[in-house]
Amino acid sequence: MQRHPHHFTLEILRNLVVSAPGTFPADRRVAILAECDALVADPKSRLEEIEGKIMEFGKEIWPYRKAFDDLHDRYSKSKEEALMREKLDSGTLSKMLEFTRDGGRLEDVRHGALLEESFDPEEKFAIGQALLAAHETVKEELEKQCAGEKKAEFEEVVKHYQGVKEKLINRLDTLRGMGEASPKWAGEISEKVRAFEEGFGFMGREFTREDINGAIEYYRDVIEETEKE
Repeated sequence: MQRHPHHFTLEILRNLVVSAPGTFPADRRVAILAECDALVADPKSRLEEIEGKIMEFGKEIWPYRKAFDDLHDRYSKSKEEALMREKLDSGTLSKMLEFTRDGGRLEDVRHGALLEESFDPEEKFAIGQALLAAHETVKEELEKQCAGEKKAEFEEVVKHYQGVKEKLINRLDTLRGMGEASPKWAGEISEKVRAFEEGFGFMGREFTREDINGAIEYYRDVIEETEKE
């Protein structure tokens, strides 16, 4: 079967949904995956439509992902690191500990940002496999806890991030409105808003309210300068 013209972007969309915490509402996961399948089945699905879905579903999943990450840091991070170390041979473990003592982070290892001089290919592979196995173990345990004894706590953190998300969206609406009111800067501001929105999914970097506020202040200044001309 011929691949969809936008196969790789569709994979980003599916991965966004599949990798959502197990505590993400099951009915919504099923419904979103059905929309993904419909896009895959239609060779005429437009790239803009697929990217729009990534941002749309990314916003919906974001509070659950952030809440799960928070509880992971509270309860599972140290266990995950201990499990990872147990899976490494003494030589690789020694170099891994030296790496962290020198300021390296396990997060960098997980995301492939290891310095080439720190580890050879075999060591990088071993560390990556150990991290993956340890993460899957604690992820499964934590998901059970979030559906059980930590359910109330998890739901409270989700609620918190729902509020954070709404504040972020409100600030993005402010930035978007500035573009709509300034034809000269409309295109550039629209692209900036889109770049932020991509951060809710897997197409862009994470961002904060301060990042948006910085953009608002910048464009407020340049718009004022434009009006003086």
